[in-house]
Amino acid sequence: MKWFRKQEPAAAAGQLRSGERHPFGMLRDFAPVRSGETRLYRAVKESVPVVDAAHNMIAGYVANVDATAVRRYCTNAMVNYILSDYAARCADAQVRFLHTVRLDELRVDEIMFSSILSNALDNALNAQRSLPEKERRIEVMLRTQNDRILLSVRNPFGRKPPFVDGMPVTERAGHGYGTRSICYMTERLGGECQFTTEGNTFILRAII
Repeated sequence: MKWFRKQEPAAAAGQLRSGERHPFGMLRDFAPVRSGETRLYRAVKESVPVVDAAHNMIAGYVANVDATAVRRYCTNAMVNYILSDYAARCADAQVRFLHTVRLDELRVDEIMFSSILSNALDNALNAQRSLPEKERRIEVMLRTQNDRILLSVRNPFGRKPPFVDGMPVTERAGHGYGTRSICYMTERLGGECQFTTEGNTFILRAII
């Protein structure tokens, strides 16, 4: 399936909100001695914040489900919660939320996939806040094809982000974890992802 060109996997990274510090950050104060210890240190340091953030995100959706009118987009309850939540956030921010969802039974890890989807939508929504109201929109395509999940999230931007090794980068402190977390989770699920721009549109594509 040649939906996009294969790229080298991006480095793993934890997704933490701006200003938050994961307790595992204390590992920065220790210097591993041998190369094997360095690899283990990096693997643990990078994976624990990502998994913790994903678990916290899921707990937040479950805790707040009563506050959101949940729409049935597919057969998976968590995907329905996430899409319903961001549809409501978009309505509050005067952002058009366009969606095409044809998702069969979710056969991958629910927490990891939910992290990918929510990070993608969160990044797209944040990018709309600086745009004029008439230009704000998010387009989501989520479907199953040949037992693989195809995800596409498109949104306009005001300023084109710089790219390094196929990854959008930012100089803003506390930002940029979302895209790296998407790559990390997608790779963990045996998939691939790609970030591109077309004109003034930012596009995330993932196949899992």
